[in-house]
Amino acid sequence: MRFDGQTAIVTGAARGLGRAYALALAERGAKVALIDNGCDADGQGESDEALQEVASLIHHLGGEAMTFVVDVADEMDIDGTVKFVVEQWGRLDIVVCSAGYQMHKSLIDTSHSEWQRMFSVEVDSVFHLAKRAWPLFQAQGGGRIIVATSATGFYGEAGHVPHSSAKMALYGMVNSLAREGEADNIRVNSLCPVANTRLTQEHYKPELKQIAQPQRVTPGLVLLASDSAPNGKHLLVAGGQFSLAQVYESKGVLLDEEEANPETLLRNWPSLEQSAPLKPYRSVTDYLVQLTQRLKKASKPLLFG
Repeated sequence: MRFDGQTAIVTGAARGLGRAYALALAERGAKVALIDNGCDADGQGESDEALQEVASLIHHLGGEAMTFVVDVADEMDIDGTVKFVVEQWGRLDIVVCSAGYQMHKSLIDTSHSEWQRMFSVEVDSVFHLAKRAWPLFQAQGGGRIIVATSATGFYGEAGHVPHSSAKMALYGMVNSLAREGEADNIRVNSLCPVANTRLTQEHYKPELKQIAQPQRVTPGLVLLASDSAPNGKHLLVAGGQFSLAQVYESKGVLLDEEEANPETLLRNWPSLEQSAPLKPYRSVTDYLVQLTQRLKKASKPLLFG
C-alpha cells in the first residue's frame, strides 16, 4: 500500500503511537503534517523539540513533513492548520486523530475543569478536524479518518472515568461519521491500540511492554488510512493480534404487558446475560428495523404507539 501524492495530518505526532503512525505513512510516500503541542504525559507544558525530531526523520527518509505546535482542542488553530496544509500541498486525504493524554484519578478527586479538558483534547479535537476536513473530502471524492480509541473506553477501569468516557464518546462519533460519509466515500474508523508508550509504561507488566511496541500497531493504521479501508470499524491491535470491537445485544426476553414488571424482569435477568446468540447492528436504523421485526413476530400481541 502506497500513499504517493497523498497528504496526511497526524495529531499527537511527536511521540509514541502518533510518531509511529506519521513515520509509517511517510515511509509509504505520504506528505505528513505533524501536529503536537509537546505537552508531558499528563497534558501539561509545551515544546516543539520532539516534533522537530520526527520531521527530521521523515526528511531523512526523503519525505515531506510540516510541523505545527498547536492545541488540538482550539478550533481556530485547527482551522488555520488545515487551511495552510491544503494551500501548501493542494489536498488532504488522511486524518489521524491520535492526540491525547492520561489522567489517573478517582471520580471524587476529579475536578470539572479536568473533566472538560479531557473531553476538549480527546473529543472536541476530533470534531474540529473532521468538520474541517469533511468538505475537502467531499470535493475530491473521498478521504479517510482514523480516530484513536481505547480499551479503557470499551471495558472501563477504576480511576479513569474522564478518559474512558471520552474514548467511548469517540466510539459513537466514529459510528455516526461513518454512516454520514458513506455517500461521499469518506471512510471513518477507529484504532484501539495496546502499545508501550510514555502514557502506558507505568501500567504494563514487563512481558507486555516487550511485546506491545508501537510499530506493531502500524499495519492496522496503514490499512485504515488506505483506499482499501473498511468503514465504521473499530480495530483493536496488540502485539500482532488484530480484532474488531462492536456493540452487541443479547437475545434477551420478551415480556407482554401483564408480565412486564420489575419482579418478572429480575427472575428473567439470567436470560438477558446469556452471551449467545448475539445481535450486531450496523446503525441505529438497523437496530430499530430489526427490533420492530422481532416485536411484530412476538407470540403474544404487544401494544404499539
